[in-house]
Amino acid sequence: MAPFTVSEGDICNLSNDLLMNILSRLPPKSLTMFKCVSKTFHLLVSTFIHSPTVVPRPMSGLFVGNVDLLKGKLESFEYFNLKDDEIDIDDETNINYSLSFLPCNPDTRIVDCRDGVLLCASENLFGRNNYYVCNPVTQQWVALPPPPKRECCSQCNFDVSLALVLDESSDCFFSHYKVIQFFTIYGENLKVDVDSSKDEVEEPLADLYVYMYSSQTGQWVESNGCLKGMSIILLEKPPVFFNGALLLPADPTHFVMFDVEKEDCEVFSLRPYSGTAWYIPSNCLGESQGCLNYAHHNGSTMEVWMTHSTNSGEWILKHRINLDDIEFPEPSEDSNPITEEPLDILAFHPNKDVIFLRDQGDFFCYDFTSGELETIMCYDSSTTADMWFRVFPFSECLRILANAHRNF
Repeated sequence: MAPFTVSEGDICNLSNDLLMNILSRLPPKSLTMFKCVSKTFHLLVSTFIHSPTVVPRPMSGLFVGNVDLLKGKLESFEYFNLKDDEIDIDDETNINYSLSFLPCNPDTRIVDCRDGVLLCASENLFGRNNYYVCNPVTQQWVALPPPPKRECCSQCNFDVSLALVLDESSDCFFSHYKVIQFFTIYGENLKVDVDSSKDEVEEPLADLYVYMYSSQTGQWVESNGCLKGMSIILLEKPPVFFNGALLLPADPTHFVMFDVEKEDCEVFSLRPYSGTAWYIPSNCLGESQGCLNYAHHNGSTMEVWMTHSTNSGEWILKHRINLDDIEFPEPSEDSNPITEEPLDILAFHPNKDVIFLRDQGDFFCYDFTSGELETIMCYDSSTTADMWFRVFPFSECLRILANAHRNF
């Protein structure tokens, strides 16, 4: 029997959907080698690997940042491999999940993650953060100039949060990006609640200012998008990028939406719910399977809502589950939690109908389709009472960062 051969012309005659499906199953190193076959293959693979929106890259694992509640800041991070294939991509590409190639190692903290690119930080000698954008696969990194700090009165409190956005309009060989800083000042204004049956109550309001860094200019600029007199509080949860806008979870019933292109800020309401204690980990906002998802629980029932557009305000109930029906494993004999914590909703799987949960020191992924609960990692539950976890789903990619450095 004559050997079966496939010519370059045969490959190019395949449909785009079939080609992208084939390429999405290859590990990064194989994709890179495939680029050397010909100019046609080079252009094909380059278009694919630098356009993850064409076909979603499979999720590789989770970066988990530990937040010390007493200190109020990120302390450390770990990476947990969740690849469900038999190909050991780590050995092929020598991916550095410890991020030891960054100049700030070993004091690196993960601030945000977007399409396989990380925004990291480390505290310098002056008590301010140095920020870096990096790709663990290519080990490229960029040190950002210090972001501006807005002056506020001594009686006011302020919070600073940052988010990473990749520029999809840049060409297929380089990725430009933006870093958005949200600077919130609490207490400069007061809201007076007048009730005839009560005395006047003064509540502090918040002013939100936005600064943007662009890799194309290498500079920070103040955005025209700002909100003054907010009566909501931003939560210490990762921002969500959806349909060209950053969504910042606020108090349990709202989120702030910042349109990156229009530089416009708005406050939106989430689905109302009743009976849920005001406890931040009991709700989660995230993108999954191309839709914006919102999950919350009241200690006995968990609901997941979804929408295709934040502007429509139309939320569809996706799941309602009795938490007693989920068979969480019994705590190990070695675990000795100081206090019993409520179930923590951590993140959504970007490509599957799966959600990540934490019960005391145990981390799980729950598949809504099959109803299966899988343990993915465990902590000593006695150490988690004073900790908060920021979870970032991560997908390996070969994006080349503009203006990047690399350690050899």
